[in-house]
Amino acid sequence: MVLPVVSCTGDDGETTGPGVLLSQEMAVHAARLRVSYDELRSLYATDLRTMDRERGVYERQLQLSDEEVRRLHDAAKRTWWERNRGVVGMSGGMVLGAAVVIGVLATTQQVRP
Repeated sequence: MVLPVVSCTGDDGETTGPGVLLSQEMAVHAARLRVSYDELRSLYATDLRTMDRERGVYERQLQLSDEEVRRLHDAAKRTWWERNRGVVGMSGGMVLGAAVVIGVLATTQQVRP
């Protein structure tokens, strides 16, 4: 129980001013409560920092996902020629190269006696 007092005389005869008179048990309880409060407050601050860090990671993942969706959407919009021009060019080059080789061989075979 906490009682307001105007003045108090201790066991050693010293008089104190106005304040709050606590029993020994209440003073220990108040001190433990203060320590518990400080510990809880530090855990809360740690949780806030962790949540901020996790929020940053989450937002970065969302940003990367949006970029990937945009990239895939752009790739899906490409025409048939844009998707296959490398294969067509390589195939055409191989056919043209084979024709040139055959033409050169046919010409050199006719020149020989």
